[in-house]
Amino acid sequence: MKKIAALFVLLAYVSAAASISIQDPLLKVEIAKYSPFPVEPGKFLTLWIKAENVGGNGAKNAVFTLEPEYPLKLLENGTKNYGLIDSGADVLLEYRFAVDADAPDGLANVKFYYSLGGTGRFVKNFTVAVEKSKNQSDLRALFVDAIPQPAAGGKTTLTVDVANAASGMAYYVIARAKTPAGEIRRSSIYVGNLGPDDFDSMDFDIDVGNVTAGIYPVNVDFEYKDKDDRVHTAGDIVYIKVAPPVEGSAGTPLLMYAAYAIIAAALAKFVILPLRRRKK
Repeated sequence: MKKIAALFVLLAYVSAAASISIQDPLLKVEIAKYSPFPVEPGKFLTLWIKAENVGGNGAKNAVFTLEPEYPLKLLENGTKNYGLIDSGADVLLEYRFAVDADAPDGLANVKFYYSLGGTGRFVKNFTVAVEKSKNQSDLRALFVDAIPQPAAGGKTTLTVDVANAASGMAYYVIARAKTPAGEIRRSSIYVGNLGPDDFDSMDFDIDVGNVTAGIYPVNVDFEYKDKDDRVHTAGDIVYIKVAPPVEGSAGTPLLMYAAYAIIAAALAKFVILPLRRRKK
């Protein structure tokens, strides 16, 4: 009988404790939604957090504070106050963020703090997905030809194709090129608009410098706009093979050949011909 009595006492104690805890205000906090999903770098995000009072009494003087981590930047005050959240009621907290334009793909962390009546502070960790748009453009430079063969001290015309290797439009494309192999006479070319898997050709006239024979890079940089009128940049490299100077292509060898011709003509006129006449 003593054991049974003790058991009833224990059950009564547990029941009383449970009754007390159920009567206390208790907040259940979770993400309701966020939009867009996933969010893209350089764009904006709206996050809604739901705080529900699952306790038996009203939650008084609730304080909510949100602290995002990189690449998210809060666009408003991160702290919100509520005087009373009735039992069984909930509130929807809305926050706006900007996403860094250079944000990598992955999950961004958000810390959410809440307290009741200035006592105790609880924290929840949330994440939101960041992902580059599959509709972004991706411009690539492709070597086509260099005619004539680039040679030190000579001239050549380099033909390069620019291709959009992604599924988004690239608007108002401008290409700029430079190379340590020499000077590009018109280094900036307006290409226009490039759709997905589209390409166009560009010609760069190069005055090759007096450089050592070898392979040299030609850096091609692109500037373009997307459908939202935001400016993007991209870069690629093609290579040209520079040969040694072509014999006779420079000024000095040609002058030497002309001098040799003049000397030969003078010898023929004033030496060889008079000797032949004497022999006769």
